[in-house]
Amino acid sequence: MGNYLAPHGAVRKSEVRTYKISDMGIDKLEGASAYSKADRFHGINIMNIKGVTVVGSENVVNVKYSDPYEVLDALGEEASEVKTLSDEDKLNVTADIESLKNQLSKPKPNRNVIASLWSGIEKIVTGAGMVELAQKVAKLASPFVG
Repeated sequence: MGNYLAPHGAVRKSEVRTYKISDMGIDKLEGASAYSKADRFHGINIMNIKGVTVVGSENVVNVKYSDPYEVLDALGEEASEVKTLSDEDKLNVTADIESLKNQLSKPKPNRNVIASLWSGIEKIVTGAGMVELAQKVAKLASPFVG
């Protein structure tokens, strides 16, 4: 509650209302910022595609492939932190892992693309001593690679 002085000198009580608006509300009113992330699957109703779900921060993955997806996530996180990899190798591995995860969002991932991506990832991460995670991914990727 607030008070204000009326023109004739009397003090009146006034109700003070405050509102908060979220970032989504601001985007709705003013339009999205130049720094807003565009939706990767804009215009595609993924809810109509059998077996596809949203995981984590708006990552789309086919339910059948959620296990390899999660292990690839862990591999990407570990690869970006490993001291034995150069920044170029970290970038290459991270980009290839994202591409591989994108294949897993498809109902029928392209085996040739997965095999090609995995061979490059496997060489780099194995050389960096990340053998255990590489073996987990290799086991989960074997239906696509072999």
